[in-house]
Amino acid sequence: VAQAEQSVLYAQKQLEDATLTCTFNGIIARINVSVGDTVSSVTPVLYVIDDSSMQLKVEVDEIDIPLVMLHQNAEITVDALLDSSFQGEVTFISPLPRIEAGIVSYETTISLLSYDDSILKIGMSATADIIAERHENVLLVPSRAIMENDQGDTTVKVMDNSEVRTITVVTGISDGIQTEILSGLTENDTVILETRPRDEQSGGGLFF
Repeated sequence: VAQAEQSVLYAQKQLEDATLTCTFNGIIARINVSVGDTVSSVTPVLYVIDDSSMQLKVEVDEIDIPLVMLHQNAEITVDALLDSSFQGEVTFISPLPRIEAGIVSYETTISLLSYDDSILKIGMSATADIIAERHENVLLVPSRAIMENDQGDTTVKVMDNSEVRTITVVTGISDGIQTEILSGLTENDTVILETRPRDEQSGGGLFF
């Protein structure tokens, strides 16, 4: 009798171990096995999608990661849905770096705040602009127009009565393409953006 009871308990334990229980409500997206298949403990039997939320995982370069904080807003663009944009929030920043081909980056998770799951699908390629700081109604100049003189002052060249004049400015935030000017320039000033000559006889400049 004792041996039979042990056999029953062992069979019940095997049955319990053979029952897969998901820890969240979701949709079964794919089943990888059929009845009668032999699987190991590392075999992915099925995929379950949690459709109550959607996240985007991005790699942030080590140069930019100091500017990224939790709860910052992000604007997400999906390659397949270029006419649509989605709002998100930074919810995770990996403390460990990922190093690939000498490039250091940090995995960052952005949770979408609102989306239409009828058009936005799991696995779509997307990019995100994380808003580290926002300034409105500011004066911008091309970053290439900004230089530094021998004294370490930040300067730009402007056109003043048909003459080129170098003036000192105070800069603010920059996205690498355009830079905010806090003081030293007005919106009516004509900034000169010098271009690199193609050869010794050619050269020129662009005006903004």
